[in-house]
Amino acid sequence: MSSRFGHLRLGYVCGALAMATVAAPASDDMVWQSFQFDGADGGASSGISVGVPETDHIMLSGSCTASIGSAVPRITFGAPVDGLRDGDRMEIQFLNTSGDAVYSGRAAGTDAEVGVSGIEVELSVDDEIWQVMSERRTIGYMVGGDVMNLPLGGSARAIEQFLNDCHAYAANAHASTPQTMPLEPTADNPMTCEAYQGARSQNSHVPATVTFDNRTEGYRSVMWLDFDGVPQQMAALNPGESSTINTYLTHPWMITDGPGNCLEIHMPQPGTTTFRLTAPNRWFGDE
Repeated sequence: MSSRFGHLRLGYVCGALAMATVAAPASDDMVWQSFQFDGADGGASSGISVGVPETDHIMLSGSCTASIGSAVPRITFGAPVDGLRDGDRMEIQFLNTSGDAVYSGRAAGTDAEVGVSGIEVELSVDDEIWQVMSERRTIGYMVGGDVMNLPLGGSARAIEQFLNDCHAYAANAHASTPQTMPLEPTADNPMTCEAYQGARSQNSHVPATVTFDNRTEGYRSVMWLDFDGVPQQMAALNPGESSTINTYLTHPWMITDGPGNCLEIHMPQPGTTTFRLTAPNRWFGDE
């Protein structure tokens, strides 16, 4: 596989660490971890790493972020980078795997004093190598003729947590545009029901609070789309009424009229927001 990769300096916690969610023994003194932190722009981000706690001995480090268009995980695998510069093209081959397990990437951390020095690659959340790393005790990979062995003991939970976060960020990024999902803390972000066919809640990792404010002239039902995509009524609003609901960043909300027709969809933003219900009733034909 090959794709384009941008520069990423790992040892990368560019904002405040928010929550260490998973820490499991890997091999001897190495530990796999998945965590959430605040990125440089204040947006939600998630990271994954394996190394010896409280030391600079890190074999793998990566992140994904909720920023639009940046939700694909970028992972740096430790490897010799002597004589290279950040951004130089490299390849990594995973050993003892089925199919073509060769990925294109770029050198990263070539002059870093802390963090990972090696090859940075983009691995989509559904790439099969994640499953391999979740099921095995170790995996070998080769970069520039050098072979490294990555310990995988305890990796499954950390990988699952990390990929769940990245999948949720990707879903939000794909559905968002600056016009429909502004970042201002009290802005509205109505989505079309057609664009959100099949929407469902993804996880319950990043809390958010939404005040639904009915600015229409008719009754509105506020429906949570659960983990199976089934609407669950959480509020019933007459004109001028509002309701504040604690939810999560990856939980979609559907607004309906009296007969239950979908009028608009809301995806929560980090923190506390106000969503003003403004979509008028729609005629769906004879009920």
